[in-house]
Amino acid sequence: WLRKINRKNFTPSTQARLCEVSNDASFHLFGCNNTEYPFNRQDHFTSDAYEAHRADGKRKLKPNAVPSVFAHLKPRPPAKRKPPRQRVSPCDGDLQTVGSAMEDGHTSATMEGDGDLRTGGPAIEDGHTSAVTEVCLIHEERIKELERKLQNSERLARKLQKDKENLLRDPRMLLADDQVECIRRDGMRGGKWSDATVQMAMKLRCACGNKGYMCINENVVPLPSVRTLQRKIEHVKFRPGILTELFPSLKAKVSTMLPEERNAALMIDEMQITAGVDYDPSVKGLIGKLSTKLGPKATCTDGRATHAMVFMLGGMSSRWKQTVAYHLTGTSFCKLEMRNFIFTLIKECELIGLRIDAIITDMGPGNQAIWSICGIGATKHGKTSVSCAHPCANGSDRQLYFIADAPHVLKNLRGHLVRGQLISIPDEIVERNKLPTSEVSLSYVREVAQRDGTSALKLAPHLKDKHLDPNHYEKMSVSSALAVLNHSTGSAIRVLVTQGKMSPAAITTAWFLETVFKWFRLMTSRTKSLAMSELNSQKHDDAIEFLSEVLNLFKKMTIHLPGKSPSWKPVQTGVVISTTAALCLQNLYLTQNNFKYLFLSRLTQDALENLFSVIRQKNATPRPLQFKTALRTITLSQFFQPCRTGNYEMDDAEYLADFISKRQAQSPNEEVLQQDGAAAIQDESAWELPDDDDQMLAQVVDVLADSQAAMGELQSTDKQSLHYLCGYTVKAVSGKYKLCETCRSALTDTENKENALLTEFKSYRDTSEQNPLCMVSLAVFAMLEKCEVIFRSQEASIVDGTANLSNLSAQALCEFSRDHLPTCHGVAQKLVDAFLLMRLRFALRKSNERYAAKQNNTRCGSRSIGMRGCVNAVR
Repeated sequence: WLRKINRKNFTPSTQARLCEVSNDASFHLFGCNNTEYPFNRQDHFTSDAYEAHRADGKRKLKPNAVPSVFAHLKPRPPAKRKPPRQRVSPCDGDLQTVGSAMEDGHTSATMEGDGDLRTGGPAIEDGHTSAVTEVCLIHEERIKELERKLQNSERLARKLQKDKENLLRDPRMLLADDQVECIRRDGMRGGKWSDATVQMAMKLRCACGNKGYMCINENVVPLPSVRTLQRKIEHVKFRPGILTELFPSLKAKVSTMLPEERNAALMIDEMQITAGVDYDPSVKGLIGKLSTKLGPKATCTDGRATHAMVFMLGGMSSRWKQTVAYHLTGTSFCKLEMRNFIFTLIKECELIGLRIDAIITDMGPGNQAIWSICGIGATKHGKTSVSCAHPCANGSDRQLYFIADAPHVLKNLRGHLVRGQLISIPDEIVERNKLPTSEVSLSYVREVAQRDGTSALKLAPHLKDKHLDPNHYEKMSVSSALAVLNHSTGSAIRVLVTQGKMSPAAITTAWFLETVFKWFRLMTSRTKSLAMSELNSQKHDDAIEFLSEVLNLFKKMTIHLPGKSPSWKPVQTGVVISTTAALCLQNLYLTQNNFKYLFLSRLTQDALENLFSVIRQKNATPRPLQFKTALRTITLSQFFQPCRTGNYEMDDAEYLADFISKRQAQSPNEEVLQQDGAAAIQDESAWELPDDDDQMLAQVVDVLADSQAAMGELQSTDKQSLHYLCGYTVKAVSGKYKLCETCRSALTDTENKENALLTEFKSYRDTSEQNPLCMVSLAVFAMLEKCEVIFRSQEASIVDGTANLSNLSAQALCEFSRDHLPTCHGVAQKLVDAFLLMRLRFALRKSNERYAAKQNNTRCGSRSIGMRGCVNAVR
């Protein structure tokens, strides 16, 4: 209402009254002032401001009525619109010229008076008309030409707009709506990337690496920054055990699979890691301790993990794999606890719709212990058992099958031969296959290798001398073992026997090599020609018959050193269990689950071995934190970007990005961990700035003296190093956080030369030039010196994990609360946290080096790592 009154510099006083209107007993707001407009009876409201059709006949204002009629305001005259500006046509000049010419001709004709006016009139009129017509025609042509140009321009604009839209929508451009918007806006600041774009970006990041991804982002298509991708997945903690954080997304993935695609096998294997303890920033704690109980014969008693065991699912009908759990173990583990963990993991996987009927392991002692507790085993004369009751059987006769990895079995078999052991074939098999002898010897294979070594044209070009005398690294190579136990090697022996260049007794060795090679091809089949299938019944029956013969062969053959008595070998157990389980599973999948084909390569650990190869790319024996980081990245990439030539199938469904936008709820332990020690930190606003430097120095000296008296004083050399470390901390904090000029100036002091000799000497510049390294202020040095003293007093507890950095940070800030630092941006807290975290990493590195020096005898605990240890020892 005051705005409607529109009186300049008007403020209602105590004498101002509401205007009384004659037709209404109510009062209205500041309609007029009694001193200026006494007893004004004019109504300040228009007719539409009153209520209509009242039963009592009274005139009442509407509740939202606003005064609009005021006597003291002069009505504004209606705005007059200016006439449009007249535009002169380009032809006016020509018309005026023509008119002037005609006018001049007419005037001259009149002045002369020679001629008949009645006869001259039509001639002048015809000349005027023709001139105007000619000018109009010229301008009409000009107008038509301009119209054609306009139409062509409009047509070109429409074509360019259409081409632009088609280009932006072209699938080959890989541009989503948010990427198109990023191009139009020349940036994504203030916008939000969609989950589909983030998923595609993570595919590229996992496939191309950090530098390749940044190159694509800068030169090809707009993508989220690396930090954005990190922020999207930073809530995935990836603690040892079952990776429950991935199961919601895995459940969504399983829900889109066909029924036969939900059949999977569980692969279990372990790799060696460097024993040590690291600080894991994702969980704000230490990593490197054992996550499972040790076995009864374990030699490691300090609680540090030396191996990492990974649990991975692999599809049986389609190529997909997914890591679902991992554990940090020692030289052994409790077989009962591990068996229970495996069964729990299988139950969790079956709850999301998967069906797991097989467990694939190698022939390690820990895995054989799990087999024994599950009743799995094979002997020469006893009954072969390859399955136990399924943990999800629920009273049915459903079985869980155990399989030994065929490539590991092949390497073990080659190991017996290269160590000079003999293999004796049963007499019944010798007679059935018409073999000259029952003995299999590697000496014939050596003859082939020696002969090929001196010949340009080789009978077995894949066979090398190193395959017959492998080192630690080559013993773990499947291709090296396959070069010996190969069909082409047997063929070479047969050729030499036929030519009379080798004893006929070598035929038995050739037959054995060919049999083992055929068995390995069937057990690792990846093509339809070798797959188990009932579409060709004759071929299927032949494969079943051959595998049955292999079972009979390995059950009855013997492996022994010359002159020694034979004994049952683990490799025989592996072949018998793998082959028997494969026969049972092919019947399960082909008959009961109606599979058309079954690739037995899905019953190997190839996918898991590939995972370990990728993890070892940067470090052959990674540290616990390095292993976890690599495993986390690869596991997430299994959701995003399957390799086209790898062991799993492409899947671009957007639901796989669910865990990107959905953060898991924090557990109570995490909340307590994050809030631990926060209550003990005093409010920095209570730290008052001293009036002068002398007062500040007195405070620093007093507090520093107290801490040194309680915990000991730092040596002078330690202070020199500490000064340089303080400068590094200040530089890191200044670059990471946005600080005001007051905070920045309080952190550094170029005039402070105390304990700065090391910092000065580390400068690459001349002493005459300004040192580019950070010279910290006295207050910063005093505060971080206090942190160093406190950290040294608690170092053992921190390394063992019994103390945490939050408590140390709170203690340092509480004991040094009179710090001469600004409080506007909390620089004291930031400096203390950064310094203590850096000191923790240094302490852990030192502890790990001491531990590694004591454990040199376990450096080659894994054969695949032994080669690297031997190479490192060469000088």
